[in-house]
Amino acid sequence: MSSSLDDLEPYEIFQQELDEYLNNYEKILAPHLEKKDLRSRVLALNHLIEFICFVKMKSGFQEILPEEIKREFPNYLKENFFSEIPFQDLKMILSTYFDFIKSQNKSISEDLLDRLKI
Repeated sequence: MSSSLDDLEPYEIFQQELDEYLNNYEKILAPHLEKKDLRSRVLALNHLIEFICFVKMKSGFQEILPEEIKREFPNYLKENFFSEIPFQDLKMILSTYFDFIKSQNKSISEDLLDRLKI
């Protein structure tokens, strides 16, 4: 059964957009990181996308609340994936991902993406 974008919820469309950014981001990072570090970073970002789109059901950048990410995302990782990424590492991973998105999509407000950095 094939579905079209018309059949998707807004948060599912946003999830596809974030996944596409992540795929492009991973290609750029791959030559610069060890495989283990790249997998760890991509896995954390996959969990972030899941958290934003399927737990919080956000359907656009303007709906993401940095406070929710700061307060809830580290616990979400720990409780659901038994992953404890040190907060400083998590902060760096998320900040560089949002910087990448900002560099790829000039139509997204720079201020909007800057405020998403935790």
